[in-house]
Amino acid sequence: MVQECMNPECSRAINIWSLYPNYCSQYCHLFVVKGLSIINGKEKFGTHQLVGFNWMPKIPVDCQWCGKANCTLTYSVGNKNGNSVFCDFKCRNEGWKGKNTRKHYWLLRILKELKRPVVANELARYVESQAGCIVGSARMVGSIMRAYIKRGFVTRIQGWSQNTTYEWTYEGTPAPLCKLIRQVRGTAGQKGNLSLVE
Repeated sequence: MVQECMNPECSRAINIWSLYPNYCSQYCHLFVVKGLSIINGKEKFGTHQLVGFNWMPKIPVDCQWCGKANCTLTYSVGNKNGNSVFCDFKCRNEGWKGKNTRKHYWLLRILKELKRPVVANELARYVESQAGCIVGSARMVGSIMRAYIKRGFVTRIQGWSQNTTYEWTYEGTPAPLCKLIRQVRGTAGQKGNLSLVE
């Protein structure tokens, strides 16, 4: 049975690999959490011409490269902009620089958003669903996670290969994920926790 989004203004089906249980996108999740409502054109602008013209509000979120709240989520057909990551093409191009950065980003974001321990194989499936990136085996997930475990952002719960579980346990406020990834990868081989904050 297909589950519909819990946003009362939306009736889209929820992907089983959604990062926001009960919601089809980050947009719908925030729409409900922030207590937002549809904008009434006539009430907002006071003009009779806008009677019946209502629309979903834009929701600002932090860009995953520059960290500024210039990234705008919108309610759009096909959910194209409901999970936006960057505020513009410049940040997008800079944020995705580096080999396998998208894989690193989605692995970390999934752990942060789900707020629970996630098995390696499940993590790989989430990445494939969210970004179309093929992470591969549980061993590859472990290889990527190693640096973030060393820096104190992720905790590894021992298990048999594909059953190894990971959880985002950093309690501070890290830099935007793409910048954090750049900094961690730039300090490979160094020991100790990093103060990766804006």
